[in-house]
Amino acid sequence: MNIQDLTEKVVRLRIFYDRNLHTDSMRGNVIILSSVIHALLSDLIEDDQSIRREALNRLRGGKSAHSDFYRAIDSALLLGIVRESTARGLHLLRELRNDLAHGIALMGNDTEVSQRIQAISEALSAVPNDEPKWVFHGVAIELIHGICYDYAESHGSSRDAVIAEWEPIRRRVLNEGA
Repeated sequence: MNIQDLTEKVVRLRIFYDRNLHTDSMRGNVIILSSVIHALLSDLIEDDQSIRREALNRLRGGKSAHSDFYRAIDSALLLGIVRESTARGLHLLRELRNDLAHGIALMGNDTEVSQRIQAISEALSAVPNDEPKWVFHGVAIELIHGICYDYAESHGSSRDAVIAEWEPIRRRVLNEGA
């Protein structure tokens, strides 16, 4: 995937995420972000035409390298699509998503959810904020952009190349009605 295509994909995902963030449900925001990131990782893994991806699929007993969020994160790390620090933040997000989706323990426990989001933020060195919703938004942006930058660098491009493409693509996509 070339940098322009990657940037357009991330711009579209970011616009989708931003439009759906405005719910007061932290649980909903975590699940939406997890879905958006899983879709992005899946596309990047599918695009990886290397023999490593085929070997990874065979090692996993024929299961796709991105069939679930855990596999997608680990596969992206093994394929060099994301850095270890990004993968660590993604796994913290995945664990929070699983606990919110499957466990009753966190339901209504905004303090613990906020603390776990703060831990993700610290793992990513995101910009601090006192409002839990905006801490989470900072985590989301850091993860989405981090994947994009990591991928660009692992494929011989740079963070600056992505940034240069971002605004013109964002304006075009918004004009299309994304």
